[in-house]
Amino acid sequence: MAKLVANCVLMGVSKHSGKDGTVYATAQLFFTDDNTTLPVGVDRKKPELLAELEKMKMVEGGATIAIREFKGTKFLDLVGFERKK
Repeated sequence: MAKLVANCVLMGVSKHSGKDGTVYATAQLFFTDDNTTLPVGVDRKKPELLAELEKMKMVEGGATIAIREFKGTKFLDLVGFERKK
């Protein structure tokens, strides 16, 4: 698994339920360098991260994103977000 850190704006977090009843969260990241957005999953192993992210909206900072692969498909997971001071 690889990790990368990116400067971006956390636009918000949305949650949805899977077929098995598991709740999944997606963070929407906005990159000011090229005016693009990227939806990334929020790591389910860190419920404290999700609780912290839900309180933030339109916050600039550094996102730590893990890149993983499962059955040939790559996934991006937000594993950390540090608010810019």
